[in-house]
Amino acid sequence: MGGSYLVSGFSTNQPGLLSAVRIASVTWQGRDVRYTGIDASNTEDIRDVVVTLTTRKIEITGTVSDGNGPAAAAVIAFPVDPSRWTNFGWNPSNFATTRTGSTGAFSFDRLPEGEYYLVAVDRAQLNSWVDPRFLAAAVPFAARVSVRWGDTRAQDLTVARVVVK
Repeated sequence: MGGSYLVSGFSTNQPGLLSAVRIASVTWQGRDVRYTGIDASNTEDIRDVVVTLTTRKIEITGTVSDGNGPAAAAVIAFPVDPSRWTNFGWNPSNFATTRTGSTGAFSFDRLPEGEYYLVAVDRAQLNSWVDPRFLAAAVPFAARVSVRWGDTRAQDLTVARVVVK
């Protein structure tokens, strides 16, 4: 059937190797299509798709404060490239959200290699990442991090007041 198809990860309830495997890259016709998808509108067969897997993970940790100390907040990680802020499928691997507790601590361990913005916002804005206008408004308040497979990064954040105009 015609259209664009994203190759996404898989999950299993089985402990072991499969639960630790992540998609590192997807190439088709010599191009990286991990985030753009495979365009099946002009072809009958899709051949020569190369999916590269890794067991290496990336961990980003930190603490959120509100200027007076640790803060309960929502933390959103999103790609630096604005072209990836739309058409990302049902379960995009290059976005992540979490809530901090009273200590302000947060952690992400499912993001793939790449460049991300991290922003801490009021918990009521946890799901605002689906709106590209919100992401654009969040950029001035966000910390930029670059991570590669196997990296562990620490990045502290301050709660931002992001307003979409």
